[in-house]
Amino acid sequence: MADTNQLMWFFSSYLGVNPSQGCTNGCAYCILDRDVPNPHQVTRKESAKFTLEAMMADERVSKTNPLAFYNLSDPFLKRNVTDLLYLLEGLEQKENKNIAVLITKLNPDRTAPEQHALERIAKLKNIKPVLMVSYANLPKEVEPVSASARIELMTKAKELGIPTVQYARPLWEVWTPMDKVQEMIEKTANLVHSVVIGGIVMTPGIKEKLEKRGVAVPPWNNEAGRYLDWRYAKNIVDAYKGKNPDIGVFVNSSCGISHALHIPNYMGYYWHFSSKSPTGYCQRFCHPDQRERCGSAEQPVRSTEKLSPAEAEKEMEKVQQWMNKFDAKRAYFKPRDGYLEMFAKVHEQEIRMLSQHLGVFIYTPA
Repeated sequence: MADTNQLMWFFSSYLGVNPSQGCTNGCAYCILDRDVPNPHQVTRKESAKFTLEAMMADERVSKTNPLAFYNLSDPFLKRNVTDLLYLLEGLEQKENKNIAVLITKLNPDRTAPEQHALERIAKLKNIKPVLMVSYANLPKEVEPVSASARIELMTKAKELGIPTVQYARPLWEVWTPMDKVQEMIEKTANLVHSVVIGGIVMTPGIKEKLEKRGVAVPPWNNEAGRYLDWRYAKNIVDAYKGKNPDIGVFVNSSCGISHALHIPNYMGYYWHFSSKSPTGYCQRFCHPDQRERCGSAEQPVRSTEKLSPAEAEKEMEKVQQWMNKFDAKRAYFKPRDGYLEMFAKVHEQEIRMLSQHLGVFIYTPA
């Protein structure tokens, strides 16, 4: 659960930067009402100038860690676009090289055409923008936002060379049966660099909204997490591959973003899933090129067991500098090849900060 009073907050795959919050898209599955006081109104919390200055002064923001903008809203809402561009271009001028994730259901060419947002985003050279276009071919009663605008967005992004991920969530077979999946794939499979599929988290509030709209309600509860039936998921992956054999389909956002940018997975999931697999390598939905990227990349943290004392000290220092920041100077930790074992009581925000900055998966008693 996000602390929406905070301008910046670590989510599972990136540091969220939210100068405003709330959204007018009106999706029935929206979870903002869990975190945001007035979820259906856009509330500007901070100016763009203040936000940029705060980012430059905050130790949670480095020159490279992944950022998401307006993920408690929509970055391409008319009220957000001007400030969004100020932030992106401001970071660009400061020669930051952050991944900048923009999760959206809107086309800025429709919401704020005077800003020429996509053309300006395409010109960024230091900052690495990634569009995550949320589109799962849902019924209008569930998601009333224009589907055609999102297809136009993906088409324009491809023309401009902006890395684009189709965020195919939430998927449920009752809302998007396989004929609707195929319809969706025909429109999108040749427009995007990768696809991230996922299910829906059910809460009492979401169930109530769905019931009021008279649509089918998923039967599981929040304990099932972002539930997605495995057979249904595999059928979706096969259908995408049938249309575009070269497309990458993933279940983790950071994996899909990494593939769109042609970089190793920045959250260390490859090493985590590999270490847990009897085959010794990650067996999640992937793409052969991405599996090779992750598997052959220089590991951001190495085991110290076979290193010289000087090399081992350098590896330990990579982690120790963060322990010092977390007021855990004496905490015991053990670098492994591609992941970290840490025996310390630290906050979830600190775990996410460490993981996203170092690029490793972290095992901890917490």
